[in-house]
Amino acid sequence: MVLMGGDQVLMAASAPQTATMLEKHGLNVTKVDISEFEKHEGRVTCLSVLIGQ
Repeated sequence: MVLMGGDQVLMAASAPQTATMLEKHGLNVTKVDISEFEKHEGRVTCLSVLIGQ
């Protein structure tokens, strides 16, 4: 899961129960299919670029 700022988070679509739990806690969840990366133990954080303000 990657915090995008405010109540927005980005996470893998392969964890729907976690997404539901986060949404129940008021977060706006964007789910992305990264199944091909997960086959090689990749995660959303591995695919992220942090940009400073």
